[in-house]
Amino acid sequence: NERLKQSFNNVIEQIGGVNKAIGEIKGLASDVGSLKTVLTNVKTKGIVGEIILGNIIKETLTVAQYDENVATKKGTNDRVEFAIKLPNQDDSFIYLPIDSKLPLESYHKIVDAQEKGDIETLKLARNELKNQIKKYASDINNKYIDVPNTTDFAIMFLPLEGLYVEVLNLGLFEELKLKYNINIAGPTTFTAILNALQMGFKTLAIQKKSA
Repeated sequence: NERLKQSFNNVIEQIGGVNKAIGEIKGLASDVGSLKTVLTNVKTKGIVGEIILGNIIKETLTVAQYDENVATKKGTNDRVEFAIKLPNQDDSFIYLPIDSKLPLESYHKIVDAQEKGDIETLKLARNELKNQIKKYASDINNKYIDVPNTTDFAIMFLPLEGLYVEVLNLGLFEELKLKYNINIAGPTTFTAILNALQMGFKTLAIQKKSA
């Protein structure tokens, strides 16, 4: 009887632990759902994308090598999130505009459709994302590119690697470059671009000192 009572208590204790774990899982699912809801807000998405972009730039470049929230196109009040200063030999510089975009709703539709194996919804979601990215590219081109004050191209930063890969798979890389003068970059790609630019800055500095 003692052993049976002890075993019964152990079972009750284990069931209590399982119920607690289930409660924690439900709470986590609720938190994830809340986060997803928050990120559907346009302003919030913009802030999240800008923070990720800013962190990468600030970890790679010095403060003197870029500006934040700057109007790169003369005669307008449109301000790009970040603009890298590309130096010339005469100590002047031109801006390379960089703007982050985070179309989470379209991307989530794609991911959900893939998980469910819903081919028709997946096709519609990808088409929606494609049109959205093109619209972003057109806006960036019109608002921030201003030769000779800027480079003849700008960078659209996509904060999620999965989103960046999805846009590449849509075959948009060449089209955005040729039609809108926009290069797309995910976190890894953008970090590589910044490292390459930093090497260029150092080479130019050495050349100046040598001269």
